[in-house]
Amino acid sequence: MSKKPPKETADVYDIRLKNSNTDSALIFVLERTREFGGHCGWISVVSPLGLYGHHFGNTGPDPFKRFLLNRDDNYLRGRLFGAENRVFDCEATLAALKARILRARRARDISEMEATDFQLHLNKIQAERHTRADAFKRALSNRVGRLWEEFELGECLITQPNPNAQRFWEKVWPQFTAKLRAELKEQGKCAA
Repeated sequence: MSKKPPKETADVYDIRLKNSNTDSALIFVLERTREFGGHCGWISVVSPLGLYGHHFGNTGPDPFKRFLLNRDDNYLRGRLFGAENRVFDCEATLAALKARILRARRARDISEMEATDFQLHLNKIQAERHTRADAFKRALSNRVGRLWEEFELGECLITQPNPNAQRFWEKVWPQFTAKLRAELKEQGKCAA
């Protein structure tokens, strides 16, 4: 009969900013000492600003909470938000595509009729208000497949920082790290 591993409990941090329903989060942190040395940990965020999480498989000699406090913001944002750190910007992408078609027309790479046709398709796509790059690319490819391939228009896809991730990082994360610092200071393990 195999022995069950001990039950583990995550620490839960309830972050609520005054006068705000959206600038809040429950942040779950589970840290563990690795069997062969070092530490690892999990962080999960449940917030009106999104659901985020990451497993850090090896935090080296630092316990996980201290690791979180001593890491570069860009590193942590990339790990925590992953692909959600940036979002598709339909308006900027459409503007870039229209400019590219205009340049192609001026260079006489496409005919006036092709440019006009392409602009009409872009206007229809703009009315659809795509929020995801994959849906936008599919709509564009379905409408103007030949031009899509010929001009490598996929390179025109533009992203912007995710406003929810940015708001979380600017408003909620500092409150969370302040709680971590206070906790570690109380335990005599204060981080930088």
